[in-house]
Formats: sequence, structure tokens, C-alpha cells
Amino acid sequence: MVPVVLAAAMASAHGQDFDVRGFADFRLVSAAEETGWTQGGLGKTRYGGGDDSARVGAAAAVASWHPAPAWLAVADLRYQPQADS
Repeated sequence: MVPVVLAAAMASAHGQDFDVRGFADFRLVSAAEETGWTQGGLGKTRYGGGDDSARVGAAAAVASWHPAPAWLAVADLRYQPQADS
């Protein structure tokens, strides 16, 4: 009887997996003084106007938790700034 109870207890044992992954894209920008083509100028750079600054390109994080064999929980966070207009 004891081996049957131990076998049943081992079969129901399950570890909980938790995982977090992510990335961040940071940029240092030193742009030319030319007016960008989106504002009617001849500039070909993405960041115009002569501004020197730090920018965030994008960031993301994903967390997953597997509490039981039949259950999975996932959270996904993303940040992507709008283009300058």
C-alpha cells in the first residue's frame, strides 16, 4: 500500500516554472541642423533639427508562469514611442 501512495504522490508533483525575459533599445542621437524631409526640407536623417539627446527606441518584457501542467499564465509589456511629427 505504501508504494502505491508514494507513486501517486510523485505523479502529482509538478514544479512551478517562472520566467522573465526582455530587452531595451536606448540611442544617443547627434543629428544635423538640416530640416528633415518630412517637414519639407532636404535632410535625410531620422532625427533632425540639431538636437543632441538620448532616445528610447523600444522596450519589452515577457513573463510566463506555469503553475500546473494544464495552466499557463503570460504577461507581455511593450513600449514603442510614436514617431516625431
